[in-house]
Amino acid sequence: ACGPGAPNCERDFYQGTLVTLMPMPEEGSSFTGWSGDCVGSGACVVTMDAARSVTATFMLSQYALTVSRSGGGGGTVTSSPPGIDCGTDCSESYTYGTWVTLTPVAAPGSTFSGWSGACAGRGACVVTVDGVRSVTARFTREDHGGTDFNGDGQGDILWHHQTTGELYVWFLDGT
Repeated sequence: ACGPGAPNCERDFYQGTLVTLMPMPEEGSSFTGWSGDCVGSGACVVTMDAARSVTATFMLSQYALTVSRSGGGGGTVTSSPPGIDCGTDCSESYTYGTWVTLTPVAAPGSTFSGWSGACAGRGACVVTVDGVRSVTARFTREDHGGTDFNGDGQGDILWHHQTTGELYVWFLDGT
């Protein structure tokens, strides 16, 4: 067997022996093909009628990290290494094993209130990309004493006419 502990493998075989080589990618890697005395991407079979040389090529897999935002507030999420700037670009593929740090930035009038998915809590979010991952950043509107009567995350106005006793509610959409 060839591998990380034996990167250059040589064996002697009798003249005319059929040798079958099978690619065995490790976790987080994929086999991309043969070169030398074998080509293609399946099993490699060589007849030992002369000295032969075969190279198996592997590459680290790529996996998507997707960020979504929730809550009644606003904000963005950026990544290090770069790739995600979620306001506009909320998904990026990273090489297997990459550590990605996500940073939330609340919009004016909003507060970052926590992570869910591949991260939890309110602290730093560091995702190890070892498969497809998703993270949600929750942003809430700052409460300035207003009341949200219709549950849309926007402060609404309640007015009471003192003479007639009538009540009026204005549902504000934030624009």
